[in-house]
Amino acid sequence: MSILDNYNISFSNDVFTYHDGKKVYHKNANHNVTRDFFGYLLHFFKDVEDVTEIIADVDFILTDGHYNDEYLREIYLDKLFVRYKDTTVNFETQNSVLIQEIPLIDFKEILILWRSFLQTSPLNGSSV
Repeated sequence: MSILDNYNISFSNDVFTYHDGKKVYHKNANHNVTRDFFGYLLHFFKDVEDVTEIIADVDFILTDGHYNDEYLREIYLDKLFVRYKDTTVNFETQNSVLIQEIPLIDFKEILILWRSFLQTSPLNGSSV
């Protein structure tokens, strides 16, 4: 069983049709849980460089062996906060209610898979 299966995550190439009829591929992460927090997070990070930067942040914490709040490396989105801890990452609501805590190493592995998926054809935004 893969890490994506463990967290009920799948990736898809969906077709998006604009009002003018133009069709493009849209890379999507589907997190098949009540609160689709992973899908929501990955939706915002479709640029390979952005994903690589997040992976580097996780590597920094893993290498350092602990997370210092002075690093200021959390991710803040409209409805989701991603807060790093020493060995885990917390997905929280904007009111700091814990949605789920997962190991940093799992978070990193999912990000690596997402980055790889973003780099496969058809590319996000390419014409159908």
